[in-house]
Amino acid sequence: MGKLKSMSDFYASIVITALLVFLAITVSSYYSQPVEKTRDALAINHAETLLKDLDKTIEEVASEGKNSTRRFPLEFGKGEIALSGGKIYFEINTTSEIFSVGTRTSDDLIYITEKTHGKYITKIELEYTDKAISGNFKINPGRYNLLITNGGYGHENKQVIGIRKI
Repeated sequence: MGKLKSMSDFYASIVITALLVFLAITVSSYYSQPVEKTRDALAINHAETLLKDLDKTIEEVASEGKNSTRRFPLEFGKGEIALSGGKIYFEINTTSEIFSVGTRTSDDLIYITEKTHGKYITKIELEYTDKAISGNFKINPGRYNLLITNGGYGHENKQVIGIRKI
């Protein structure tokens, strides 16, 4: 009888351990999603500030005339920042919806959010119609410096602003 009781205690402890592991996994997955959403929202907020500061620096270089140059320090922890086709943008992939799907503008920034394969892609763009922005780069999270240079007026009577990673 004693052997039977010890076997049932053994099985009971296995069942209790399995339930505790299941409970721990369930609770951690429940709470990790809001934490990740908060991190993504903070990364997007930081990118908005970076893009606005970069825009101010570009405007300063443009207003000072040909050969004006500035170094712009850039540091971010999530997403990517790129210059392509005359547009500067930040892009991040998230599992939660930070902005509603669609396009909107605010403070000279264009926000584009798409949902694809259960994930959200949010892009924030700086686009210029009065300047020709030249350069091409795509950078991942880290610390960088950009060199912004006024090349004077080019075709279509637009100022040519060159940006490159240094």
